[in-house]
Amino acid sequence: MAKSARRKVKIIKYPALDLSRDNLIGYKIGGHYNGTDMFEEKGELPECPECHYRLDFQAHNPLYRQGRKRRSDLLGTYDGQGIVTKLFHDFCKEQDYANVRLLEFTNDPDHFHLVVDEPVLKLDIERMRIRFLNRCPACGNYEEILGPYPLRIMRSDVLPDGFYRSDLVFGGFSRKHPLIIIGLETGEKMEAGLKGIIFHGVYGR
Repeated sequence: MAKSARRKVKIIKYPALDLSRDNLIGYKIGGHYNGTDMFEEKGELPECPECHYRLDFQAHNPLYRQGRKRRSDLLGTYDGQGIVTKLFHDFCKEQDYANVRLLEFTNDPDHFHLVVDEPVLKLDIERMRIRFLNRCPACGNYEEILGPYPLRIMRSDVLPDGFYRSDLVFGGFSRKHPLIIIGLETGEKMEAGLKGIIFHGVYGR
């Protein structure tokens, strides 16, 4: 996929908030739900013996199947996992995003599980007013972590081209997951060559 001309990325806006593109330093990416879970049955993954919620929030299920094809190159499962197309896979390989894991499915060669382990970005908990509900004394995980938008991170420089993930997982129960974040230039490339991706602005300090 050839490199495209720079273009403005359409982001989700928050009318009640005074957020300028002047401190926009990256994007959080996501997709519409595809109506599935990466793991359909409770007990398929190791769980905490106290709260009974899963411990690995990026676990891969090689037997997962997307089902019918969608028009978007990035979709999300109900348990927060990114499912991407071959076009998205090839885009990452051609751009040499070496830290992105695109895990294969045994029965679905047209889709991949998108996983980013590092670099990890520290979120600005106070400015985002994140709520942490019911910490488990055994595993240290919270039952729910809520309130991630708009995203603010503890740095002020523009994120270089590439993929990142948040230091926290969001959501509830066994459906918590980290947020996948990309650089501004990465967003421009995606906007030019991929479809169906939802961009949320990530703002600096």
